[in-house]
Amino acid sequence: MALTDCFIGTELLPGIISCVREGENMSCVVNVPLLLSGCVALLIAAELVRKLRNRRRAPEIKATRPVPLRFASQEQADAVWQYANTHMYQYVLVELERALSAEGYILTRDPARCVILTSASQHRLAREMFLARERFLTPMRPESQMEEAADECSLNGYSAQWLACLLRGCELQGWYVTQPEQATGTLSD
Repeated sequence: MALTDCFIGTELLPGIISCVREGENMSCVVNVPLLLSGCVALLIAAELVRKLRNRRRAPEIKATRPVPLRFASQEQADAVWQYANTHMYQYVLVELERALSAEGYILTRDPARCVILTSASQHRLAREMFLARERFLTPMRPESQMEEAADECSLNGYSAQWLACLLRGCELQGWYVTQPEQATGTLSD
């Protein structure tokens, strides 16, 4: 009696029982449930892997303003620039406030209290701001390489130009550099 004979016919259950009783192809009868159990286990494992992969993906971010019609438009560039640079500039501004404090200056909201930095302070602040930006952008870069780049940018004037740009940007937002003894009513947020 073949294994297929056990499942064919009007007397299905008695056929299976007779196959089991006779012991013919007993291993095949046992292997069918094992094979089905293995298939179910593989489907469950595949579903778990799919869920883990979806969990690792970055969450979908919904547009916070109207989507520009052209991908490479000015509006798209502005939005991407703002998103990509906000964290860096927050870091640089915190470092600017810390460096100003170390030089004996503070920030004020009163434009009448604004002072001009001394040349030595301006040089040290420019170097510190360049290093702060480099530390943010290239955190794995060796400090010695960053120091060399800061030396070069101090010599060619780039770091002083960038400091001037940062300070002008702060002034346009209503924040001015002053000295503590002149700073009545200052805000240092």
